[in-house]
Amino acid sequence: MAAPASLASRIEVRMLPFRHAATVRRTVASSAMPGEILQGLDLVETAIGMQGLAPVGPPFVRLHRLGGELDLEIGVPLAQPIEPAGDVRPSSLPGGPAVHVLRLGDLARARTHQALAAYIVRNGLTQVGSPWECLLGDPERVADPAAWQTDLYVPVAPGHASPTGSSG
Repeated sequence: MAAPASLASRIEVRMLPFRHAATVRRTVASSAMPGEILQGLDLVETAIGMQGLAPVGPPFVRLHRLGGELDLEIGVPLAQPIEPAGDVRPSSLPGGPAVHVLRLGDLARARTHQALAAYIVRNGLTQVGSPWECLLGDPERVADPAAWQTDLYVPVAPGHASPTGSSG
């Protein structure tokens, strides 16, 4: 199934800078995802505050595994590494090319990821890492999920596309 023209026309490749990050990793059922994200962000915000650090971009959720149970990495980008603190660990967001799209609303997650995968194949790219999402704005202040805006990124490199995104 092809992506609607409005979604497909918004997909582009962006060059991203490398970013340090502070994250927590969770394996959760999809129904528990919203609560786990909020809890994870609370832990990260506390840890970076105690170390005198501040985010240099919006919070993100990296999707290491989708399916029955989700393997999530919840965090914020930083200008410098964080020292481990409890469940909060140093991580990073890769620099380099990434396929990007702005998703409007929260209900079209699967369709949006399918459109990104199709774009990658169609353009002869290879997914080289786990995708991540950055929620723009505060979901606790925007009650209507249809009004949410989320940046989605998939790190890529030129080459033969892999349908699973695993390139070794």
